[in-house]
Amino acid sequence: MSWHQRLRDLATTKSLSMADISRLSGVPYDSVNKYMRGDIDKPRGNTLEKLALALDTTRLFLQEGLTDAKVMPSKPIPFRGEVAAGIWLEAGDLSLEPERYLPFNPAPQFPDGSVYCLTVRGDSMDRVAPEGSTLVCVDTYAAGIAIRDQDMVIVERQREQGGLIEVTAKRVRQVPGGYELVPESTNPRWQPVFLSSQSKTPDDVVRVIARVEYVLLKP
Repeated sequence: MSWHQRLRDLATTKSLSMADISRLSGVPYDSVNKYMRGDIDKPRGNTLEKLALALDTTRLFLQEGLTDAKVMPSKPIPFRGEVAAGIWLEAGDLSLEPERYLPFNPAPQFPDGSVYCLTVRGDSMDRVAPEGSTLVCVDTYAAGIAIRDQDMVIVERQREQGGLIEVTAKRVRQVPGGYELVPESTNPRWQPVFLSSQSKTPDDVVRVIARVEYVLLKP
């Protein structure tokens, strides 16, 4: 049996349409369609991993059909609201019970409770995360992870002595004297913002609160 057939069989078993697989994996719909038809033997990059995660299985099973590669258990992860890809967006109460969940966890290597989703609003990251996309985020503190140069991150700004909390999504780039929050946009309006490592004040505190591990595109 080919991997294309295993892909079709898993989709049928889980009652997932091609649009569902595209949304859950972040793989473009046209590409999913080609894989389902068997038009492409070797997908590029980490496409197989993305498809396998969307189907709650492993790359090894999807690609090779090995009997010892079993379906991975997966817990749903919560949506914690929206994040601005443009101007700062006032954050909602992340402690509230979420109204919906992503049905699988594409980042199971991180501690329980440290992974959550945000929905993109705005176009400052539309080259990689168009409006309506889902960002799978890992809380840097809860997971004990470091931020690397060029990571896509969720940045929080506290103003009015913590009375106003805003969030935005950007690429972070280290530069002399601090770092830049870099957009990846087709809109020339958005430009990098420099944040000095020496300019923190009690009235305006900026910090990275999460690293973006996956972008799931809206079909």
